[in-house]
Amino acid sequence: MASLTRIVAFEANPDAAAELRANVRLNGLSERIELDQRAVSNAPGTLKFGVVSRFSGANSVVDTSIHERSTFHKEVSVEAVTLDELFAGQTD
Repeated sequence: MASLTRIVAFEANPDAAAELRANVRLNGLSERIELDQRAVSNAPGTLKFGVVSRFSGANSVVDTSIHERSTFHKEVSVEAVTLDELFAGQTD
């Protein structure tokens, strides 16, 4: 029997994460898709995440964004994690 593929979806925007979580559940994919509501970065810590609108593709980490800070409707603090840290010791 083939093993199931495990998907880890990262979404730092709280509104988009809630929408993604509902979509995963609605489509019966909770066993395969794990939602991680953190930002992926080159170093662990806390980042300011700028939100232009709930589902905008322009939402981004404030300090490294190409957008002017005034573009963001709000800023939220999000935890950041590195992929190396998160998947350390895993081979599959």
